[in-house]
Amino acid sequence: MGGMPRHLLLSIAVTHKTSVKDLDDMIKGVADITTKYEVSLVGGNVSRSKNGVTIDTTVIGELTRGTGVARSGASVGDLIYITGMVGKSAIGFSLLKLSTDIRSISHRMAVPFIASHLRPVPRVREGMILGTNQLATAMIDISDGLLADLDHICKQSKVGADIYTSLIPLPDIPRRLKREVARDPLYYALYGGEDYELLFTVKKGDKGKLEAVCKQERFEVTSIGEIVSMKRGISIIGEKGTEKIGHMEGYDHFKTYRGKRCLKKYQ
Repeated sequence: MGGMPRHLLLSIAVTHKTSVKDLDDMIKGVADITTKYEVSLVGGNVSRSKNGVTIDTTVIGELTRGTGVARSGASVGDLIYITGMVGKSAIGFSLLKLSTDIRSISHRMAVPFIASHLRPVPRVREGMILGTNQLATAMIDISDGLLADLDHICKQSKVGADIYTSLIPLPDIPRRLKREVARDPLYYALYGGEDYELLFTVKKGDKGKLEAVCKQERFEVTSIGEIVSMKRGISIIGEKGTEKIGHMEGYDHFKTYRGKRCLKKYQ
């Protein structure tokens, strides 16, 4: 983590029923994001698919020696941070599943959640700042869910973690929208994924430096927990107690379901 994207390879397979307009809209979306981050589309492929649409991308980037951040550098006592807010994208996805027509979702209040899912913001700049200033000891982006991606860091670093639910920045769901959202915001934050916020660890002694850099560079981070010994595993700590997490639930590409853990124990 912490590199600068430079080149994009894009491969597309579509059926004969795919309209030119749909392809044009997709290419426009690619052009928008590559222009924003100064990424060059340098190659790829277009082919016909018998069933469905397949889109495959490969991004090639650059990394200054000594500024890259792996998942394996977290140590006991490090503080756990995230950028931005988590859970908003998964809430947007749950709203989209209510109908195939976005316009049929009546509340304008749903738009920011849906936009978070359809147009996530990659934290490229923030990752580079954390790497260049040698602040993050381990880092990953949240694509599979906060707990699942934290588990990746813990396994690679051979550590455990304590997470405090009261510290996690959650989206505020408007009252009129709550009846359309199936679960508590905390569920979406822990298990939803697709936020693409950064989850990273920082040595306690660097807390002041991190806060100063974030203030200067104008981006927000939140401390949500602490790295502990591997034998303690990953625990979620809430007002009503602690739950030790065994099987880590989140998005899994080789499963057809997401976690169904009850959150009442630690809310």
